[in-house]
Amino acid sequence: MKIVSKRLVPYFEKKDSYFQFESNAVVFLLKHLSWDTHFFHKNIFKLEFVLFEESDFKTLSKAVSAFRKFLFAELKADNCFIEIPSEDIQVIQALSANGFHLTETRLTFFKNDLHTFENERFLVRKAFDEDIIPLRNTASKMRNNFDRFHADPLFTQEIADDFLAKYTEESIKGTMADLVLVPDEPGIPVDAFMTLSYNNADSEILGLKFPRWF
Repeated sequence: MKIVSKRLVPYFEKKDSYFQFESNAVVFLLKHLSWDTHFFHKNIFKLEFVLFEESDFKTLSKAVSAFRKFLFAELKADNCFIEIPSEDIQVIQALSANGFHLTETRLTFFKNDLHTFENERFLVRKAFDEDIIPLRNTASKMRNNFDRFHADPLFTQEIADDFLAKYTEESIKGTMADLVLVPDEPGIPVDAFMTLSYNNADSEILGLKFPRWF
């Protein structure tokens, strides 16, 4: 709860790009994504949290309907997405019932014994500026037709490809990620990569440094 409470502060203080909307005792917290908005020339938001203590489907659905009007009429949004745990079925149903469509599904795996994990290891290194061109090509050509950008009819396939290429370039430059790793094995071309971003806000609270991989 300590982590969640601290993460909620900017939304309730409405700092910078943070917004709050409430209806029927359901609170919607969202953030305007300036980088995405600039790239796509679309007004893009991310719905971060849907908060409520107790709510039946009918009440939640009415709240979502009111939120949608706020989102598109007042904030003039072109696109809004949210990452929802698969077990949060009531929120998924309420959003689906009010015109939000599913574009990407994900699976989450938990492994509690990382300290004893053993596997074959391979050499990697940090990506450098000279890797930008080949990795841009990898990002744009290795298309996943089911990711959030390619599966959304708002974006063309070409724009989605360009976005992932640009995202990869900015990650290597340190703008969008803290580290990009590439193969460093003899005879293996630099045509694969992983990006890493440290969750600094939560790490500060927990006293642990942990990354998020893509």
